[in-house]
Amino acid sequence: MPNKYLQSGGNVLGPLTYTLTFILNLVAYLFWLIIFPILKWIGKIWPKHGFKDRDTIEYFDYTNWDFGELWVFMFYCAKSVIYLIFFCFGGPVVIFIGIIYLYYQLGKKLNVRTDNLDISIDNKNNAK
Repeated sequence: MPNKYLQSGGNVLGPLTYTLTFILNLVAYLFWLIIFPILKWIGKIWPKHGFKDRDTIEYFDYTNWDFGELWVFMFYCAKSVIYLIFFCFGGPVVIFIGIIYLYYQLGKKLNVRTDNLDISIDNKNNAK
């Protein structure tokens, strides 16, 4: 005997998937309409408008190319990182050299006796 309660249609997830598809299509459209031109301006790398000899470049001349703002920013970030690394490794070395110099000067001063038995006016250590 066949089951008389066969359900057809009435998918609960159908409206949810259509709504999510509409939202994703809207986000993709807004991305291509608003964000993509901004990213195109920020991340551009191409020859400048007046530069004609694109095929005859014997060396890469940076003055003939137009870079986006992102690449300029990343260049200065990389430059800052190099300076920070240099000073992070160089700072302790300079401090270590300073400590060695301090103990060297202290050792030089400890080699001179200050308790001479010669009590005279010319002796600077025992002058009163």
